[in-house]
Amino acid sequence: MQVLMLQFVDPTAREPLPVFRHEMGQLAAILKGEGFGCTLVTMNGYRLDLLHRAVIEHRPQYILVELRPCSVTAAHRTIVAIAERYCLPVAVFGPFATCKPARAVSIPGTRAVIPGEYIGPCVELLRAARDGAETDGIAGTWVNTEDGLIKSELPSLEEDLDAQPFPDRELFDYARTVALTGELEFKTSRGCPRWCAYCVNDWYMDLYADKGKFVRRRSPGTVSYTHLRAHETSLHLVCRLLLE
Repeated sequence: MQVLMLQFVDPTAREPLPVFRHEMGQLAAILKGEGFGCTLVTMNGYRLDLLHRAVIEHRPQYILVELRPCSVTAAHRTIVAIAERYCLPVAVFGPFATCKPARAVSIPGTRAVIPGEYIGPCVELLRAARDGAETDGIAGTWVNTEDGLIKSELPSLEEDLDAQPFPDRELFDYARTVALTGELEFKTSRGCPRWCAYCVNDWYMDLYADKGKFVRRRSPGTVSYTHLRAHETSLHLVCRLLLE
């Protein structure tokens, strides 16, 4: 089954370069490990040309859209175009889908919304879609059906981060990002204890108030150099850049 991820980036950018998201990379790693095809396409606004090229080239059976507050209008128009032109199912996730799930699920063409931490529910949703099973009722999803909207209970937080794969950085053409920035980003924890006024973290805290330990960390051994062999190309590139 082919899965296409859409990411909306700075509309003022001349070239829509991907922005590395740790969780999206982990999701792609899990999906590829289970035999799914997984591709990321970045769009700097509502771009029918990029959408059409992506659908023709990758032939997806399901589309995932990262929905963030700064890109709601472009994402809304794109999801409508997907429904009208290609009749493909769309699931949305991300900060806006978490904070405003009712608005997200009301976008015409949206099949499902995954509020909060989306990796587990998204994998289950795509497994069901691939196997021809019912996609409604999966924990952590809101699904539009012929009988109406079905909201499912959030699953407990995933506490064993060591069991999670490292993100698929090739999805983001990450070596290019390292070449441009001279930086290599790693994430060793999930959940934040702070309540910054400009952030949506408090929404996540409230959402998972009774769902387990909110701040979770990988053990040190899983982030040592010997465990980062999957990123050797990027690591060697950044070391070369620093030496230069």
